[in-house]
Amino acid sequence: MINIKRKIKNTDCNDFDLKTLSLYTIIFFALTISYVFNNTGIRIGVILLAAVILIFSEVNRSFSLIAYLTAFTPIFKISLSSTSFVSYFMLIFLMKLIFLRNFKLKVSSLITYIGFLVYSILVTISVGIGIDYIQFQISLLLLLVVSSNLENFNNYRQINFAYVFGVINSVFSAIILYRIPNMQVLWKDAYINNVRRFSGLEYDPNFFSVILLITLSICIMFVLKEKSFFYKLSSLILVIIGFSTLSKTFLFGLVLLLIVTLYYTNSPIKLLGYLKKIVLLIPIILILLMLNDTFKDNVSLMFYRVSNINTLDDLTTNRYGMQVTYISFITSSAMNFLFGHGFSTEAIFQQGISYSAHNTYLQIIFYVGIVGFILITSYFVSIFKLKTYRKNKFSNLTLIIILIIMLSLDLSFKEFIPTVLSINLINRYYS
Repeated sequence: MINIKRKIKNTDCNDFDLKTLSLYTIIFFALTISYVFNNTGIRIGVILLAAVILIFSEVNRSFSLIAYLTAFTPIFKISLSSTSFVSYFMLIFLMKLIFLRNFKLKVSSLITYIGFLVYSILVTISVGIGIDYIQFQISLLLLLVVSSNLENFNNYRQINFAYVFGVINSVFSAIILYRIPNMQVLWKDAYINNVRRFSGLEYDPNFFSVILLITLSICIMFVLKEKSFFYKLSSLILVIIGFSTLSKTFLFGLVLLLIVTLYYTNSPIKLLGYLKKIVLLIPIILILLMLNDTFKDNVSLMFYRVSNINTLDDLTTNRYGMQVTYISFITSSAMNFLFGHGFSTEAIFQQGISYSAHNTYLQIIFYVGIVGFILITSYFVSIFKLKTYRKNKFSNLTLIIILIIMLSLDLSFKEFIPTVLSINLINRYYS
């Protein structure tokens, strides 16, 4: 027990005690069991326990809890049809930060945020302001508050450990819940050659791929920075799980992560060390291919999808045509181009379609026009333009992978985005 504690404490996080680790494990088991036995009482108990921890813990532990629960967002609720309590926890956490003695706000970011808030309300009020819009504004406010008070998040190792541990736990939760018939409404019927694509607790395997890639970018940062065993093991697990999504997004994202990491590795010695770590993974993967038929089939199907790319539509899985449709909506009139159709999914249905642009940038322009896009871009630039940050370039991996994936997926209303962007801000400041 002492050796385990020392290993966790010295190599993987700072002041992350086994008591907290055990508590998170209890939350994982209790939440999963509550759905296995369809017991609402257990779920309510888990939510109340987490709420007490959130309210009465110091800032780092409170945000670590949110980071851990982010991967459980689709099931951290009273019922599958209700709103996730992770959103409410973010709001409570915001209130907690506001009452800190040293609380402050970056003036430039605050002015930009208010400008976008007023503007987006004006262009959205005609189609109706929904819960997605409110959650989006809470997300923007969370980023503003976190970026203005980064000195309160000094235990960045604890926060990152909690997030990665939460993603790994959520995968095991999904594996258990996949076997429960009444839980199937949680997932999209996504198949490739009659093989079901794994999507964790997310509805769509592509969005789950994004979570895996983001988590992997954090693991890479710690593996190269601190040679952590936990993050090495997590990286291997994430790659294996990633192939089970059968997602081109994951495969291309994985290659991109490796390329960017190589680019950031300026030192020849570090570069050789990094290549050595990649080479050492090859025999492990080969052993898995030989021993595990499921993993072997997943790898074969993944490369089958890539080998059958002949056109742009094949590469984007017909998303290019959807993006062209959105461009036609955006350019249909000067008013639509400048001011958009309203920041609501209802605006999409009003155009007679039921799919997104599969491009976050196009989607935002569709919602709020080029004027709103300039406002929100200015806001994010002011948030991420830190005057003081450490020189660990690998902390940029998360932001880079998100910005590029936004070209092929609409992440506008995904609830995990504000948490991972906040973690990225903290990492860029401290790591």
